[in-house]
Amino acid sequence: MRKLSDLERNAFVKMIELIGDEAARDQAIKDIDEGYVEELDDKHILAFHIPNYSRPKYQGQHALMSKDNLTIDGVVPDALGDDVYVWPFADHNNRILEVELNNFTETILFPLDWNNFRLA
Repeated sequence: MRKLSDLERNAFVKMIELIGDEAARDQAIKDIDEGYVEELDDKHILAFHIPNYSRPKYQGQHALMSKDNLTIDGVVPDALGDDVYVWPFADHNNRILEVELNNFTETILFPLDWNNFRLA
């Protein structure tokens, strides 16, 4: 497990700032700042581990939603400059669960260029 890099954090905060509910937005920022990520599925999933938080029994996950009730996602270039979609998900309690990375090919060429992250 590891902490998010500053560039990853900045990208995630850009997405989190779009969350419609202020309390959920503040909690998500706190969670990414205090939590650690575990890279799963060949680094295609960044699973969050939040200190002093016991995840409830898995009851599914849901996308983070914007103030306009749209899903929140972003795009980051991979090592070749190809787009990788960044999809944040929350657990049943609206706590950050994971961020999925997908370029629809099953092969993402790392490292990702978080300097060039953009909202989708």
